[in-house]
Amino acid sequence: MNRETITADGAPEPAGPYSHAVLANGFLYVSGQGRWTRRRGPRRTPSRLVVRQTFQNVQTIFEAAGSSLEQVVKVKIYLTDLTRFARFNEV
Repeated sequence: MNRETITADGAPEPAGPYSHAVLANGFLYVSGQGRWTRRRGPRRTPSRLVVRQTFQNVQTIFEAAGSSLEQVVKVKIYLTDLTRFARFNEV
């Protein structure tokens, strides 16, 4: 199997002993991302800004791997408060 680990300079440091993503056989697998920023740690802001920060982190990782969000095939999102689902979809 052709496999390469990806670490993105502009993304927050991983919280554990793992890389931001793994590129394997042409597919990019991105590990869990959240509202963290590289400089400030977790963002305590309105949920729409948290969602934007999360997607910005994922985008940074995709770009570090030479790809983009337009290439995404599948996404799993875990919301801790389902009352925010509509707001999440707006973003």
